[in-house]
Amino acid sequence: MSSLINYKTLVISLLIAGMASVAIVVYVGIEKRDVVVEENPYDAGKEFEFGLKRKAELGWQVTFPGTLNRGDSQMVVTVRDRQGRPINDAAIDIRLNRLGSPQVADYRLTGRGDGQYTAAVNAGGSGYWDATAHVKLNRDVVRYDARIYVSPQ
Repeated sequence: MSSLINYKTLVISLLIAGMASVAIVVYVGIEKRDVVVEENPYDAGKEFEFGLKRKAELGWQVTFPGTLNRGDSQMVVTVRDRQGRPINDAAIDIRLNRLGSPQVADYRLTGRGDGQYTAAVNAGGSGYWDATAHVKLNRDVVRYDARIYVSPQ
């Protein structure tokens, strides 16, 4: 009779442990869900496709720095046309996003001639950061992406 009681206790313990693990998974799934990346992914996809086509038509060459120093740093982005001539009258907005981190910062770059645009940026941590630049010239707005390494210096 005692082995029957031990068997029942084992089964009940396993059921309680299983239900507890399901409850934990449900709680984590509800409380720790990711934020929405795109409000309207269909329209965002169409806009992205149009941007790729327009980028190919314009042939602008946008160069990002390969590395930045951690903390306050000067970012220089160069913009040239298809023939390699500098574009000096564009407006450039850039977003820096640290990979694996919620750190996001937006900057407006200012032109300094010869197709170069600069901004004082603050990269708060070392590692790889994604840079997304929107280059605006007349009615064209083209998106350029780069991955920049921020040194721990």
